[in-house]
Amino acid sequence: MELFFPYGESELDDLRKAAPELAPLFDRYGFIRRPMNPDLFGALSESIVGQQISTKAQQTILGRLAERLGAVTPEKILSVPPETVTACGVSLRKTDYLRGAAEAVTAGMTKTFLETLDDNGIISHLTRLQGVGIWTAEMMLIFCFGRPNVLSFGDFGIRTALARLHGVEKLPKALFEEDRRRFSPYGTVASFYLWESNKTAAG
Repeated sequence: MELFFPYGESELDDLRKAAPELAPLFDRYGFIRRPMNPDLFGALSESIVGQQISTKAQQTILGRLAERLGAVTPEKILSVPPETVTACGVSLRKTDYLRGAAEAVTAGMTKTFLETLDDNGIISHLTRLQGVGIWTAEMMLIFCFGRPNVLSFGDFGIRTALARLHGVEKLPKALFEEDRRRFSPYGTVASFYLWESNKTAAG
C-alpha cells in the first residue's frame, strides 16, 4: 500500500494563522498527497539515480534495476559487478554512489538509528555519503523520514515560489529565514504548496 506524507486540517489552520499569504494556496490545491518511501536504501537509490534526470527517466532506470537484480537492495547492488548496474542506464559515477550507500547501510547505517537523531543529525550522517548533498538529505528528511519541518533554501523551486509570494525577483536569505520561522513547525507542508504553486505559475 502506498504511503503518503501525513498531515491534516490542523496543520493548515496553524499555517493560515502564521502565514496568511499561504491560505489561497491551500484553498486552490486542497490536500496534496505526496508519496513517501520509508525504506532507507530505496529512498537513497531513488535520490541518487534521479539526480539531473527527469522523473520518467529515473523510474525507467529503477525499473530496469529491479528487473535485473530482483530487488534494489544493498545486498543485491553489492553482489553484482558495477557493469551490471551501468548496463541498466546508471552512470558509472552514480553506480559508485549507489555502491557506497549500499556499503554504508550494510555496515550499520540503519534507519532505526537515524530516526533517533534530529534533522541536522540525519543530514550530517547522510551527507557523509558520496553523491548525497544537503538538498538530497533534506528531501530524504521529507520523503523517507516524514519530518514535518523541512523548508530547503537549497531548493530552487522553494526560493522561486517564496520570491513570487513576496513580490521580489530574488529571495534574500534573511527573508527566507523569517519564512522558515513563521512556517515552523510545519515547514514541510508549506513546501508542498510552494512546489505546487510553481506548476500553476509555469502553466
